[in-house]
Amino acid sequence: MSDNLRDFLSDNEPPTDYEKLRILIIGFPVGVTETIHTLYSLGFAEVNDWSPLLPAPKPGEVMSILTRDRLRVTRRDRPR
Repeated sequence: MSDNLRDFLSDNEPPTDYEKLRILIIGFPVGVTETIHTLYSLGFAEVNDWSPLLPAPKPGEVMSILTRDRLRVTRRDRPR
């Protein structure tokens, strides 16, 4: 695993009421970039919220990671 990917996936922060969610897009550069822009047009995330294109394990492919915080919900907090 590359150091860049390891940095994005590391979670060295103390536990809180939030959890980190990571969404990963892997593919050829044009496809990854187009998907990020499509998700932006759908209101999913700002283009600049995604990581820069990082090398993927497969030659010629790249990946981009979106990290979001989500409030942790316990079973008793969920609506019935």
